[in-house]
Amino acid sequence: MGSTSRAWRLTWNAPSARSETSLAEISCFAFTPSENREASRRWPGAADIHRSVAFDHLERLVALGYLEVERRRGLPGKPAKIYRLTAGPVQISHPMRRYDVVAEAFARFLESTVDGTRAIREAGRALGKSIVRPETSSMPAALEPLTDMGADYEAGPGGNVECTNCLFAEVCRRAPSVCIFHAGVIEGLTGMSTEVEPLGFRGEGGCAYRVWAPA
Repeated sequence: MGSTSRAWRLTWNAPSARSETSLAEISCFAFTPSENREASRRWPGAADIHRSVAFDHLERLVALGYLEVERRRGLPGKPAKIYRLTAGPVQISHPMRRYDVVAEAFARFLESTVDGTRAIREAGRALGKSIVRPETSSMPAALEPLTDMGADYEAGPGGNVECTNCLFAEVCRRAPSVCIFHAGVIEGLTGMSTEVEPLGFRGEGGCAYRVWAPA
């Protein structure tokens, strides 16, 4: 993958007659900004949704804060609306669920207990060991269970690992001890013969770790 900046295209699955939700389900696919000029005209017909129905759904998602809208000008006719995902992660749940609140509460409670930090790391190790893949020969291969969930990692020199998209980023920002949990997950994935040290946040959704084998 290159370094081309990316926007988002929205494709829709219309609710079935039995569906109780008033909003269409959306799937998000990365695409280059040059394609965005035509996306707003293409996708309603491709998804077999009437434009007025699509408009109502889009405006509802704008009101909920999931999308932002701008006007496209410079072409004949009425300026078209261009919809984009809002900055940062978008979580859509119906009915609403807030698993991040639960995770933060658990992390903050453990931080306040005796040996809480050790318990947080052990919880991460347990998760790592439960999803580890056998006979991995490299750091990228060992981290595949997390990358399959959506995380992104880059192995650097000196055993450093940059996580450019952390699965736990939002909770980590509110309860930094979750970085210790993440370190434990990496230890569980790479084998208990390694130790992992959190090196702090990197950007809005990333973090870094140092991995080494103790003497």
